[in-house]
Amino acid sequence: MINTSRAVRNSLLAVAACALPISFAPTANAQIDSVKVIQLMDGDYCGLVGAGCTVVALTSGADKASPVTMTLNGAPFNQTVPYTTGGDGTTFQARFTWIPKQAGTYTIVVSQGTSTRTTVFTICSESALLSGSAAAQVCKLTGGSSTGSS
Repeated sequence: MINTSRAVRNSLLAVAACALPISFAPTANAQIDSVKVIQLMDGDYCGLVGAGCTVVALTSGADKASPVTMTLNGAPFNQTVPYTTGGDGTTFQARFTWIPKQAGTYTIVVSQGTSTRTTVFTICSESALLSGSAAAQVCKLTGGSSTGSS
């Protein structure tokens, strides 16, 4: 029989007790399927400074109704709880209202648990669109592809 001191035995028990909650913790089962930026109201051109935008994230998985967090250019923006949008209760979405105050390119990251999805969106000033400049052409191409991980 191995003879260990009480202090060593208690230390081993404390380490084992701390490890148990981690090893038996449930795995997160939530996923951000897609992110898109759309106009907030009819007649708004989401892509201009001051025009209302809605960031929509579709979620799935067993934890699809868990809170979703959004960052804008790396800064925390908001957190919301997804809700069902389909009659069958399988489609969930989280919506964020955003009214851009400055022209520029914005990186939008939406997260739920360990799942993240990123999209890049360009906001222009009204004067850039009206000027007919090369920048106006870029500004008309708002949106971007959605990338991410589960």
